[in-house]
Amino acid sequence: MEKQYYGPLRASIENLFLQKVGSVHLEITAQRQFTQELKAAIPRDREIIFSFLRSSAPDITGFVRRGYHADFIVVEFKTEGIRLLDIYQARMYADLFQSNFAFLVSLQPIPEEIKRLQTAVAELLSFSTIYRGLTLLQFIAAEDELAGWFPRSPFEMEHLWT
Repeated sequence: MEKQYYGPLRASIENLFLQKVGSVHLEITAQRQFTQELKAAIPRDREIIFSFLRSSAPDITGFVRRGYHADFIVVEFKTEGIRLLDIYQARMYADLFQSNFAFLVSLQPIPEEIKRLQTAVAELLSFSTIYRGLTLLQFIAAEDELAGWFPRSPFEMEHLWT
């Protein structure tokens, strides 16, 4: 059932990156197939990650180029409400790719319990630097719209784009 949303979701996220950086490469990787372009963006000392992605992979994976460096993007999508295990799954993918941009997207609004848990466990959505973190949001499929960014949209955080 998730499969039908991958294309519209990818397009919505792609449009946001295009507005900020002018180019982005995103591909649907839920079937654990990665294009040569995506594989080539992985630094040679990190190619081992593909050994771990044979059994499970992000639904959408990609990158934006900044000079010779690739900032990775991972997107995990759920049709149901976001659960704690979903957060850890998305974090795992973000860690493997050392993603600067990690998104956990649901068709449902973000549960209040998850928002409160973030307050109690501040590290839940944050990573090792201010340039990395996990963003939760809702995909309103009828309008191909992204909404309810939590804790906030990375596209509004200027330090990520300068």
